[in-house]
Amino acid sequence: LNGEITWAVTAHYIDEGWDTGPVIDTEPVEIRPDDTTYDLHQRSLKALVVLFKRVARAALTNVNVLPSTPQDESKAKYYDKDSLRKEGGRIFLDDWESDPEWTDRIIRAFQYPGKPPAYTDFRDWKYDITRRREKA
Repeated sequence: LNGEITWAVTAHYIDEGWDTGPVIDTEPVEIRPDDTTYDLHQRSLKALVVLFKRVARAALTNVNVLPSTPQDESKAKYYDKDSLRKEGGRIFLDDWESDPEWTDRIIRAFQYPGKPPAYTDFRDWKYDITRRREKA
């Protein structure tokens, strides 16, 4: 949604916070320009398997605690469905022309099977939006 090009799945120690424990290892995941939330979720699951195998092997061969790095909270980003849904996926008609990149990212961010898509409203109608494409 914010135009990032990468992110990562992490293995970390559990502490009293929410995803705040020291990081054991990470596996990067590329964010492609046309990715939807579902696309990124699918690649993240594959990256989690790779990461889990690597951390499990390290844990089985290391009798001590696995080395870790404290997280830098100033760099932490949390995205959950509630923070993403502040506008509820609504795209205002002015957004189409004023910020087409943002509009496209909102549409892709709300693309997930079984979840409500991005939408716009016009007069008394609500229109679900599943993709944007160039005029032919």
